[in-house]
Amino acid sequence: MEPPKSAMTLLLVVLLLISQMRTSRIPNGTSKGIPFLRQSKPLIPSAQVLRSFGIFDKVATEGNIDRKIEKYIHTLLPSNCEDAQIWSRLAHSDTGGVVGLLIPGIGFKNVFCDVSDEGGNWTVFQRRKTGNVDFFRNWADYVNGFGDFENIWLGLEALHQMTREGDYELKINMITTDEVHLSAKYRNFRIGPGSSNYILSVSGYSGNATDSLMLHNNQPFTTEDADHDAFPSGNCASRCEGAWWYIDCYYTDLNGPRTNDVIGTVWMNMNSPPTNYYLTYSEMKFRRRL
Repeated sequence: MEPPKSAMTLLLVVLLLISQMRTSRIPNGTSKGIPFLRQSKPLIPSAQVLRSFGIFDKVATEGNIDRKIEKYIHTLLPSNCEDAQIWSRLAHSDTGGVVGLLIPGIGFKNVFCDVSDEGGNWTVFQRRKTGNVDFFRNWADYVNGFGDFENIWLGLEALHQMTREGDYELKINMITTDEVHLSAKYRNFRIGPGSSNYILSVSGYSGNATDSLMLHNNQPFTTEDADHDAFPSGNCASRCEGAWWYIDCYYTDLNGPRTNDVIGTVWMNMNSPPTNYYLTYSEMKFRRRL
């Protein structure tokens, strides 16, 4: 008996992926194994292969053979930056950069992995470096993600899927208008499902930026077209021209507007008297807790 055509299709995808990984070359043309991590170029061909065969649509609707093959594909490509960093060592690369991950429940997605800060393994999900990307966006954009890796939002659904199982920590790096470098680290980090409006869960603060994000703990996400905040007189996202786990409205807001070469983002210094840190740079990233 011949195997189902869908299974044969998926098997072909596996063989194509293996072929691509074995023949991939870094920009200077010299082969170095499996260079998943790139300084600037994402692993686009594999994404095109997966999409062209509709692999994840097939797995969602067809039988156990397809699911077994999907699981096998997940052993070929990393599903987090920790696995990707192991692959990068095989490829003699430790600089970090854009990497293709197979995220459970989503499929193939290009992300930026930081392999240098405190031992690496970090998945960067928010970065504000220049004013090239508008962060005043709707719910769908924040769920699915947007940006150019210098100014990026990975996506709420990806954050949920990547933190739903296991223990994760969060680190936030910031630079103020006075060029002061700040950091806030949380031992526990998780993003809830869409049914909770991607509620934020953080605890266990350390750092030099004061524990301002903790005041947003257990808050759902709000955008201009999806108001889930506790502000009684309107929508915090519309009022602040951003999107965040607003309360009424914020003690931190890293997705605000950019004006006069300053990201309109704030991290409140909770020392007495409270003042605001205004930022020119922010980066949020998470990893499985060491």
